[in-house]
Amino acid sequence: MLDTVTLDVVILIQSFLPPLDILLVLRKTCRTLYNATRIRSVWLDAVRRTCCNNFVFLPSFPLPRMTLSELEHLATSPERYRSVLVRGATAEGCCLEPYARRTLIPRRVDQPSNATRFVELMIIPGGRFLFAMSSTAVYLWDLGFNANKMIQPRPLAVCDVDASPEGDSWCAGATPAGNKIEFLIGSFVDDGTKHTMYEVNPFTASPAIVEIGTHTWDFPDLRVGTICDGRVAFWSYAESIAGIWHLASDTTITWDVPQIQEMILVDDCATCCCDNRIDVFNINKLLPSASKPVSTHHDLKPVITHARNIDYVVRMFRWYTQDPHLMYFDTVDLNSSSKAFSRFHFQRPSPSDANVPNFVPVYIESIDLPPDVWNARRNRSSTNLKLLDNDVLFAWTAKDYEQLGVHMMQSPLSAKAGHRTVATRLLSDGTEVVEVAEPRAPDEEDEEEDDVPDFDFCPASGRLALLTDDLEITVLDYLMPPTC
Repeated sequence: MLDTVTLDVVILIQSFLPPLDILLVLRKTCRTLYNATRIRSVWLDAVRRTCCNNFVFLPSFPLPRMTLSELEHLATSPERYRSVLVRGATAEGCCLEPYARRTLIPRRVDQPSNATRFVELMIIPGGRFLFAMSSTAVYLWDLGFNANKMIQPRPLAVCDVDASPEGDSWCAGATPAGNKIEFLIGSFVDDGTKHTMYEVNPFTASPAIVEIGTHTWDFPDLRVGTICDGRVAFWSYAESIAGIWHLASDTTITWDVPQIQEMILVDDCATCCCDNRIDVFNINKLLPSASKPVSTHHDLKPVITHARNIDYVVRMFRWYTQDPHLMYFDTVDLNSSSKAFSRFHFQRPSPSDANVPNFVPVYIESIDLPPDVWNARRNRSSTNLKLLDNDVLFAWTAKDYEQLGVHMMQSPLSAKAGHRTVATRLLSDGTEVVEVAEPRAPDEEDEEEDDVPDFDFCPASGRLALLTDDLEITVLDYLMPPTC
């Protein structure tokens, strides 16, 4: 039937189809639809939808210069990587072998020492750009947008920093204009916390990491909640405060929030997740009008309070999107017998209310963490959490990289047969696979574990980066690159 409608209608229909369905289903229907699926605008639209749904930094890809095969590869990468994980889980006792294994040996780094060894990695969603942090500097590399591209041995940019990041105080996002990368580093200084914001344009001839703001607080346990539209949300559990730092004016505003565990800032909505509730604050009237630095403390009351037992909050990524509709957060209730994992996202309230923010958190669903996923999460080190479309990926390491694996929990929004849990082993040190240890009892004390080198992975591109003990970075690609 589709072969009898006009071409513009077929193009419009494809804008609502998953990219893999366009490639594997529609293209094989008939000659007319085959030609319709090879129109460049179709795949440019599919790429933008894929990047939007997976928080990918779209400028990573030179879309005007990419071939049709490269666009198809990019648009279908998340779906194909999900299939790779599912197939790898069925190979019992085996590791999922990467298609390509590349080693990045830095050439612009001093001789190995405790001061220059890398301690943390961050892949910018999309897989092309990699930040590597040492105790004295941060480095930015270009890994190429697929496995066909050669990794340059010299970083694009290097910037000296005071200290390595503490806790969760290393996060990044696109600038409000969307063409640059900004990242924040937090460190402890003299019984306080220092936050420094940087930005870099990786597409210039000589990229430079530039400091755009710094602020020091007297609270040693200050954490960063969100980076959004030139504002940094921060909070302190011990001090029971939440606040916002406006970079342009260096203005800070704070208010009291007892037992706060996490803060998510979206537009004029500040969502504070506490031990036994979720508080929503309208901060529209707190936006500074002055351009000079001011620090004020307000008596702010929540406009919405939702009672909920929360043991901890999961931020789905260290990369923050500027699109409020794509902001997620998850709460975990350990008191429930099934270890409930609850998903929230943000949407506009209906009907609108002047006292309510432009966006409010809305409950989507709860996923019961299966015992194998929960035990893997609490028994592993360097746990890394990502989103793959609507699915949740837990990555973990153990035993000095004798094991590295991913648990994928498929959401009802994407799973075709109810909730599915997939456990895939990605890496094993040596030729012999080490068996996974039996889960410990809940009341059993944790054994002391060796420090595991840092790693990060990008589900949208099927790429994994990990540190080695000899100052090298290994890049693993699990998807075959386009042939032309």
